[in-house]
Amino acid sequence: MVTSFRNKLIKNSGIAFIGRVLTLAFTLALTVLVTRSVSVEQSGLFFFITSAALFSSIIGRFGLEVSALRFISENIEGNRSLAYGIYWFCFKKVVKQSIISIPILVISLELSNFTYDVKILLPALAFSILLTWQYYIFEASRKILGIGHSVIFGGLLLYLLTTIFVLIYKTFFLVQLSTVFTLASISLLISLTFSFYLTKKSQEIQSVTPANIIDAPLKHSIVKAASPIGIKAILAFVLTNGDIWIMSFFLSPEEVAIYGAASRLVFLVSFTLQIVNIVVSPEISKKSNDKSKEFESFLKASAFPPFVVSMLLAFLFIFFGEFILGLLFGEAFSEGYVILSILTVGKVVNAYTGSCGYVLLMKGFERYALYSVAVVGSFTILLSIVLLNYWGAKGVAIAFALGLSMQQLSILYFCRHKVGINTVASLREFKKLIGVH
Repeated sequence: MVTSFRNKLIKNSGIAFIGRVLTLAFTLALTVLVTRSVSVEQSGLFFFITSAALFSSIIGRFGLEVSALRFISENIEGNRSLAYGIYWFCFKKVVKQSIISIPILVISLELSNFTYDVKILLPALAFSILLTWQYYIFEASRKILGIGHSVIFGGLLLYLLTTIFVLIYKTFFLVQLSTVFTLASISLLISLTFSFYLTKKSQEIQSVTPANIIDAPLKHSIVKAASPIGIKAILAFVLTNGDIWIMSFFLSPEEVAIYGAASRLVFLVSFTLQIVNIVVSPEISKKSNDKSKEFESFLKASAFPPFVVSMLLAFLFIFFGEFILGLLFGEAFSEGYVILSILTVGKVVNAYTGSCGYVLLMKGFERYALYSVAVVGSFTILLSIVLLNYWGAKGVAIAFALGLSMQQLSILYFCRHKVGINTVASLREFKKLIGVH
């Protein structure tokens, strides 16, 4: 079993790694373009709108993308028709639910300290709705169409095209925030169109007719499995993006911009763990009853490379953060280096704990992840508001770094004691996986 895992991990990780590195590179490039093209205040609005769009997409999907992946993984080998049917059934529900982006985005902007107009709001709403669809494709298509399709149409093409479009536009015209979200929406439409075409083409090549009628018990099971995942995702959002919202409600737009740049950069620390999760989550679902030492060894080994990368990036950000922020985003953003260092600590703990969250979700223990995120999330919000009054943005960073660490360690605890699997990074298990003794 370890040998088959190793071969699959190497093959899929290569595709996922290249795709995610390119996606992050173009995401960072787009962020740099925006912060260097608009004012610091408008940069803060950019970070807030993208965060609000992400929150809207989480509510619009409400766990359906992960639930779809789980049920597709369980049926893909035995009944491809049903697997495709599940894919389209969940997507249609996501499309209907994505309309909730409109009130969420409008209300969040009204509550913030930012000023905006209709020229920004309309493309931002389009971006938010389309982003909901894209996130579904990224997760649900992973098993049915492969890692490559998931990576390309789950974000890479969006940021590649948007970066190119903004660069071309910047050559001839003055870039405004409304322009950025308009071009991003166009890029999303192009990406979604190609994804739909290739999905239909895949069905024709495999002579698969998606099941048009999914029985009521299966529909109920899919939605039931999605609900706790959706609630957890909303609560998890509080721990990963709630800081931007608190900053937007209580501090100045300029402070939000500086914090947003630091938080966007620190995202790099845990990107290799995301790659591993992309690869291992379908396998976790397939082996839902597997609690063997070999399976645990595989998970611990797969967590080791992300942990090493996170430590290397943490070293760079802690000791050279001021220079890196100033170089990328501009001199005004360099003062966020302390915030960058604080947030990095939480991401390192996240990388060390491995794929424990996915193990709980894919093995039917969603409620424990939900309990953990609910308790820790509430604590984090309250602590951040208290510390904000003493240390401003740095206080918010401390609260959220501590909250993320507590969340991951508590989920790891439930994973070990309820599922019986430990996922922490292990050099010894990694050596076994690659055949080094």
